[in-house]
Amino acid sequence: MISIGTYGFFVQNVSFAISTPLYLFIHLLTSPISKPFTFAHASDSLFVSTYDLAIIPISITLGYIIPSLLTIFPAYSPTASPTHQYLVAFWQAFPLWTILVQWTLKLVCTLILGQDTAAEAEKSPQPAASTTYLYYASKVYTFTLLFCTATHLPAIVLSLLPPHIIPKSMPALAYLAHTSFTSAFIPPLPLGQPIKDLAEGAHVFLLWDMYIGSAAGLLWAVVLYQNASIGKQSMFPNVSLIAKTIIWTVLGGPVAAWTILMWERDQVVKQKIKV
Repeated sequence: MISIGTYGFFVQNVSFAISTPLYLFIHLLTSPISKPFTFAHASDSLFVSTYDLAIIPISITLGYIIPSLLTIFPAYSPTASPTHQYLVAFWQAFPLWTILVQWTLKLVCTLILGQDTAAEAEKSPQPAASTTYLYYASKVYTFTLLFCTATHLPAIVLSLLPPHIIPKSMPALAYLAHTSFTSAFIPPLPLGQPIKDLAEGAHVFLLWDMYIGSAAGLLWAVVLYQNASIGKQSMFPNVSLIAKTIIWTVLGGPVAAWTILMWERDQVVKQKIKV
């Protein structure tokens, strides 16, 4: 969790497009689970603190989702300007809030429930240890997919709907519906395109920031999946996995696709352990 917290601060201060490729490249170079492995090393790649896995959805909700929602609602109030600015400033430190919640809850669990069950799973037979990991990891994967879909799919649908379909009682949505899919999700080329104002410039920057970092994440997830598949399946993702990746990118964005790739990778490792 320390490394994830450090990554979060890099994202906030350096940008997603720079910090994500750098962080994931370092992971591929230094982490033993990023290398091709066979059955003998499969169990090591499915060992994560079960407390950490169980707490992550709560930590993300309290440290990131709630602060993000607080920055939205005051914007619709006529007296919201000072409060809105304070809440945006508070939101900026969401990596810190998330890590503090994670550490606090893990300490409480350790004091109340005792030793982390991951330590016991490590001493268990490999199939039992992998089952324990996959049970908790599946909760994290499900949470991630639900969150990505709930935030990404409405934006896709809204950009495709004609504005007159939106009821007049929802002026904010009607205003957003005037935005086309192309202008919302397809950025102009970085060079040679004049920018009208600061808002448009920020939007274009954030699109390229997201796409560059997301491409690095997808490449990283594919490499991990391929390395896990060596000796068990083809080292290249099959058609079904490629289709899932495309579908989930449309439904939940690139992070949803990362999640599917990592979930499939874990299933490959589980099959190796059961061999």
